[in-house]
Amino acid sequence: MDAICLRILSCFPQPLNVRMLSTWLSPDDAGRLFEACLAAERPGFRVAFGVSANTRGGWVSLDEARALGYQPEDDAEAFAAELIAEHGEPDPDDPVLRRLGGEFTLPDDQVPRR
Repeated sequence: MDAICLRILSCFPQPLNVRMLSTWLSPDDAGRLFEACLAAERPGFRVAFGVSANTRGGWVSLDEARALGYQPEDDAEAFAAELIAEHGEPDPDDPVLRRLGGEFTLPDDQVPRR
């Protein structure tokens, strides 16, 4: 059976915070990713991450998505100056920035209140 599981990290018109400078998937790249998945002939079972070609990437590998024919064109870095001016430079010791699941990986007593 052919099945492709996509792990989409952050898909918005533009990144909303400094964390998304690494995890963002632009809507246009999402379309390219879905097209690649639908056009893949006999992909088998795959798990692929859905992110754009972000300069600050490296959290996940795009190898599986690229093997399906996905070629991302957008980069969250276009929004970096604005986000850093608003939120400050990302702190590499912040657990929300260190873990793939972000704030969802924090203990209940450390989850930011909104």
